[in-house]
Amino acid sequence: MDSEKTPTASATLREKRSKTATRLFRERRFRTEYFSDSDVFGEPAWDILLHLFQGHAYGRSIKIESIALATGLPATASLRWLEVLEKKGLVFAYREENEIGQIYVRLSSKGLQDMTRYLDHIAHSETRESA
Repeated sequence: MDSEKTPTASATLREKRSKTATRLFRERRFRTEYFSDSDVFGEPAWDILLHLFQGHAYGRSIKIESIALATGLPATASLRWLEVLEKKGLVFAYREENEIGQIYVRLSSKGLQDMTRYLDHIAHSETRESA
């Protein structure tokens, strides 16, 4: 029997995936504290994808304006990167019916699938290394 099919294994895998995304996002943010010229480490698209995955993993809706705050990007740059990610089919913007004027962003099915595969690989690699 495939252990990933059991509810406990699936929950454990989801938790590892979520923690891995959070750790990767924090590590990227920590760089700015230790390097005076942190622009050399810029990967805005990756920061946005990690942030959106965290939102998905923890059941939070991500407002479009919060992307800039979370990633440390200027608002205009975050909008440009969101447009690039949307054209690549990795994210999409939407509105909640009951919230006029608010625009939210989430990973598309493709974006979620790609992030899940990547984070599963990282989480699995880390588990093997610690064993």
